[in-house]
Amino acid sequence: MKVRRFHPQRDADSSVLPWLLLCIALLAGCISKVPNAPLDEQGNPIGVADVVDQATAAQSHVSMINAERAVMVFVAESGGNTDLILTDEPSQISAQSLARYEPGVTFNDAATVVQGEVSVRAIPPSGVILVTQDPSGTIYCSTFDYGEPVDRGDTDAQEIAECTGGWPGD
Repeated sequence: MKVRRFHPQRDADSSVLPWLLLCIALLAGCISKVPNAPLDEQGNPIGVADVVDQATAAQSHVSMINAERAVMVFVAESGGNTDLILTDEPSQISAQSLARYEPGVTFNDAATVVQGEVSVRAIPPSGVILVTQDPSGTIYCSTFDYGEPVDRGDTDAQEIAECTGGWPGD
């Protein structure tokens, strides 16, 4: 009787190999139990799509923090200039000028929120509003006046006073 040896590259279907390795690790005692799936607040398993949505929402949150930092650096490097009227001039705050300070964030000058991007809205003479939206529809806004942070909120704010209450999850 001839014994045929298992050859992973030749014999294994790519979807079977991870399970085979997991079984071998379990039998060898390298792993004491099968890893658990992540759970939501109610203890139900979270699907892959949910995990991706959570990661994307977290990225929107991080983008806003980076955008806030870009505003503060812009103001600091402009010598505390509080004349923050939205223009295309490099000396004025705009989507283009903030992108130089934070190239990992996509800035725009849209009047309404754009998912996955940070909208920069200048409120003359000295205010700035940053707004973004994550894939689930959650909106994040941040406001500045005279280069100082004012508030955070969850609206597609057009005025500084409309952005209040903090970010969702904060």
